[in-house]
Amino acid sequence: MKDDLYMEWLCFKQHVFFSLRNKRYFLIAITQYFYSLISWRQARSLRYTFCTLQLIDDYLDGDRKCPGDVEPLVYLEKLKQSIGEKPFDHSELQQMTKFFLRRTEKIRAMGSESRKAFAELIEIMMADRRRVLDKTIYSSREMQFHHHTTFRYSLDIVLMALESPLRTDSMPEILDIFGWCSTVRDLEEDLDKSLVNIPSEVTSKVPDFLALKTSEKINSPVVKNWLIEETYKAEKLFIICDKKLQTIQNIHGSFIFKMFLNSMKKYLKVYHA
Repeated sequence: MKDDLYMEWLCFKQHVFFSLRNKRYFLIAITQYFYSLISWRQARSLRYTFCTLQLIDDYLDGDRKCPGDVEPLVYLEKLKQSIGEKPFDHSELQQMTKFFLRRTEKIRAMGSESRKAFAELIEIMMADRRRVLDKTIYSSREMQFHHHTTFRYSLDIVLMALESPLRTDSMPEILDIFGWCSTVRDLEEDLDKSLVNIPSEVTSKVPDFLALKTSEKINSPVVKNWLIEETYKAEKLFIICDKKLQTIQNIHGSFIFKMFLNSMKKYLKVYHA
């Protein structure tokens, strides 16, 4: 009981930090707490998972400084060691991870696999930081694989933590929508951080792409056309997902798909022909 109260406080605190950085996180927090009113204890897994993963993402993206101002990759490697049965320290992320694992290991669908899955997801997320440091630009195939792997792990961990029988296999198209949304939503912010989520097939057609200012990269006719094409593809994927949502709407956990789909649809207006 005491641990749950502390974790709830840490999650609320993170929601405040996230929301102060970007108002979209305030809407996410409101949505999560709204769904929590239906079943507070069961939705606790959703809050634990989201806040822990988002804090990891903030550290890797440089939106928050790691304790001691250490390199994020070094800090996350230490977290992976703690997940591998070494003692957790008293930092907020380490404590949140400890409570998250303690909760998920009690769930039949996850059990001892939760540590392995969580550590693997962290390693996948660390790839973005390495891309920034190495100035790597993925091909479209590499980018799709990275997005699919990242969001499959993330969404499946949420669904397992909620003890839902659903998985991303119930709606695989949502993985491409996640990839599209994360690209168009954070495009300017990511480029400012030297994280390029535009495939090499596109950037290679823009002379001296890496040397350009962020605004010049985004306003390049080649990049603009690519963004419009990708948004058109996403629009068709939303139609497919909405139809699939109707077939699973009475299954526990379907609200997760609905929640994410609704939150991402508004970005169709950003780059529409």
